Amino acid sequence: MPYLVSTLNYAEKKNSVLFFYRPRIEKSKKSPNYNPIKADKATKKAQEISR
Repeated sequence: MPYLVSTLNYAEKKNSVLFFYRPRIEKSKKSPNYNPIKADKATKKAQEISR
């Protein structure tokens, strides 16, 4: 999975997991089974990791 590894390295270079997750969260808002509570948890988790 070279693509995944390079993406993770890119996120590390940006030094922010939130930067990495944000597009995914935005995309999931458009999906029919979007769960705001789960998305909020994911955002909080990403912020904790990025600290």
